[in-house]
Amino acid sequence: MRLLLIASTFLVFQVGAQSLAKLGPLPSIEVLKEGADITLISYGSTLRIVQNVALTLEHYHIDAEVIDIQTLIPFDITKEIRSSIAKTNRLLIVDEDMPGGAAAYIFQQLLEKQNIFP
Repeated sequence: MRLLLIASTFLVFQVGAQSLAKLGPLPSIEVLKEGADITLISYGSTLRIVQNVALTLEHYHIDAEVIDIQTLIPFDITKEIRSSIAKTNRLLIVDEDMPGGAAAYIFQQLLEKQNIFP
């Protein structure tokens, strides 16, 4: 896992593009659990909760696919989430409970950039 934390544009200028390139590509999404009935998308502190929920849903014969989005920008360049939603035909975005959370942004990206409802 790679972590890139940039505090300011000044720091980016000092580090330079060549140094940032050494870090390698930004991570794409990660499918943590394959599933067929519903796509669960999460990140950060809520991810473990979602993984536990997916295990609980198995007791009710609901096969959940769990996806860690890992980054908001860039957001799922390979459009793997769209493929997952096409497979399950159901989506639940689990976000941290805080003002300005990412759920609305995630849903906007899925609607506008990935055209999940053609």
